[in-house]
Amino acid sequence: MKRILSSVTVIFISVITTHASEDFATKFAEIKATGDDQKIQSFLNTSKVNQKDNPEYYALSANYWWALSKKIVISSKPPQKNDLSLTDTKTGKIAGSISDAGDVYPELRQRALDTLTTGAKRFPYRADIVMGLAYIQREMKKYDECVSTLEKLIITAGAKPENILWTNGKKPAQKISEFIPELIQGYSGFFYQRGTDEDDKRCERLCKSTISAFPDHPMAYNMLAGLALAHNQNAEALGYLMTANKKAPNDPIIILNLGDTYAKLGKKLEAKEYYNKVANSNFDEKYKNAASQKLFLLNK
Repeated sequence: MKRILSSVTVIFISVITTHASEDFATKFAEIKATGDDQKIQSFLNTSKVNQKDNPEYYALSANYWWALSKKIVISSKPPQKNDLSLTDTKTGKIAGSISDAGDVYPELRQRALDTLTTGAKRFPYRADIVMGLAYIQREMKKYDECVSTLEKLIITAGAKPENILWTNGKKPAQKISEFIPELIQGYSGFFYQRGTDEDDKRCERLCKSTISAFPDHPMAYNMLAGLALAHNQNAEALGYLMTANKKAPNDPIIILNLGDTYAKLGKKLEAKEYYNKVANSNFDEKYKNAASQKLFLLNK
């Protein structure tokens, strides 16, 4: 079933050193610049104990292990599901494969996962570390663990927003009531777009957790409306969108979705009203064009 519009962002692990851990970060950068993985790994293994109270250790080392797992490995092993195959030009037979290092050496991904799991427990207010953990959990298809990690961050940020830090141990530039929901939105959107019953439940969990902690942010209501429409719960969808529209009356995505919902309910006059709001306003052309197309189809 076609799903209504949603804004989706993707969060990757980002790394910026802090003043408090400048010596460690500087030394790590120097060793990493050599490209000598043996030296890099020896340094990280040695630092594991004496840097256990340094949040940057977890961010930097996890990024290293994860990046290493994404390197390309050419080997003679038979190609697996996600591999590219190598063919012997003389015989025409498969001679090997091209893989991600993480497929050949799964312990690399696990090392990144374990590092961030520890970091997130020790520094629950470092949203970059927690989001990094969620990202790796998602990439490793540990979807329920990913959702649980994000729910913990939402609860933590909702309870004590003043404690939330981002990369470099600094405060985010945005208000936490905007910053955290927008981070979470990329993940709820990921599950929303997958469209399976299990993923819809994961998306719903994230949206409802976001609303519980940050009830004034509109996009979680918008996504819940999309889920409701996908399951033919039209009246419930309309309620979510009305709430979203009150929170963000000038958001063209929400306005278009209201038009779509009324159109689905057979209420053409109401649908036209919302489409016209977009078509005749100073919104981005892509939204105005979408609204005009919807009006054209509705009038046929």
